[in-house]
Amino acid sequence: MRTKVCKILEEVLTSLDSGGEQSRAFAPEIRKLREVLGMIQPSNPLVEDCAPMAVAAAKLNRLADESKGVLVSLPDLPPSR
Repeated sequence: MRTKVCKILEEVLTSLDSGGEQSRAFAPEIRKLREVLGMIQPSNPLVEDCAPMAVAAAKLNRLADESKGVLVSLPDLPPSR
């Protein structure tokens, strides 16, 4: 149960702490969530080791979803003179 609560709180924190104006607007809430997550001790040491990777993976997944359909032209390599 404790792991599920931590996971949900981490997902909320990840969605709020995405950077930019939204992160600045929710700065007090983000600090409170981090404080609460710091108080909750995981029931399994393996969870503690994997938590930072899970947060990074969630952020990368969110960025991948946001970037779908975005096309960027890349320069020629080597640069033509």
